[in-house]
Amino acid sequence: DTGALLDKVSAEVAAGYRRVKIKIKPGKDKDLVAAIRAKFPDLPLMVDANSAYTLAHVPLFREMDAFKLMMVEQPLGWNNIVDHVALQKQIGTPVCLDECIHSPDDARHALTVIAFVGSVFSPYYRRALARDAQASPDEHCAINVCLYSPGAARWTMTERGARHVERERSTFVVGPSRLRWH
Repeated sequence: DTGALLDKVSAEVAAGYRRVKIKIKPGKDKDLVAAIRAKFPDLPLMVDANSAYTLAHVPLFREMDAFKLMMVEQPLGWNNIVDHVALQKQIGTPVCLDECIHSPDDARHALTVIAFVGSVFSPYYRRALARDAQASPDEHCAINVCLYSPGAARWTMTERGARHVERERSTFVVGPSRLRWH
């Protein structure tokens, strides 16, 4: 129910969460996202579709581009990388894959970009928290890029403190690294 979802999102935002991910499925998608966006116009918002859609839903995802989602996670069949690529070419919202990358062969053309503020992905932030439970996540912002290919994975991470970070609705800059989205 939309009211219960809005109450839950309100509680999480009040508790300090700065971004929210909700589960969606056909018939329980655009209206829920619209309600959240109406109440929280600037909240970074993600949706996870758990493989509930097909390419027949491209018009729906185009409509949802208007909500400026951070990403839509696993919208199509869990093992269908090709259709996810086709979907991404037709919408502005980034498509995130998770369940479909199981082997080096699956990932032969996979690229992962993770941007975070104080996260378990940062060994430096974990160490800072071990020393001081009040360590500021803003002092541990990073952009991590990993390219997977047969027989090798290459990655790079830029991590900097707050004075080297710029965060805006559609831009995240950490030192010399920059991400932009629509």
